[in-house]
Amino acid sequence: MLLNGVDRYFTELPEAEFVSKIFYCMSTFQAPYKAVLVSLYEYAIQSENEKLCGKIKEVFDLQFDDLPNRFRMLGLMTVWYALLMLSIRLLYKREIKRRRDENPELRYHEDNEKYLKNIMAEIALITRRSE
Repeated sequence: MLLNGVDRYFTELPEAEFVSKIFYCMSTFQAPYKAVLVSLYEYAIQSENEKLCGKIKEVFDLQFDDLPNRFRMLGLMTVWYALLMLSIRLLYKREIKRRRDENPELRYHEDNEKYLKNIMAEIALITRRSE
């Protein structure tokens, strides 16, 4: 299983909206949304829980524009989310630099860098909106 113990934690959570329970798992296990869902899906398959499989399939591709606000409304810390976004940006930035250094004649790195800057601006906008 991808996240050891997430299945037991999920099932022991008090009754709540399904996606809210996923957010609690994300916060506790400090894992991305889909990592939690994949782990729970593995558990559902192993335990032959078709109802859980169906719910996971329903919410698997949901997009959340207000993730920090949702975490805040549930009383969950959003610091890990900000740290996660920061680490992703840094890793992406390092990868662009590494590939640019390896192949300076290639131009597609410039497009990747522009894309990264757009993502960083959107994240800054979202986090400002949620404060």
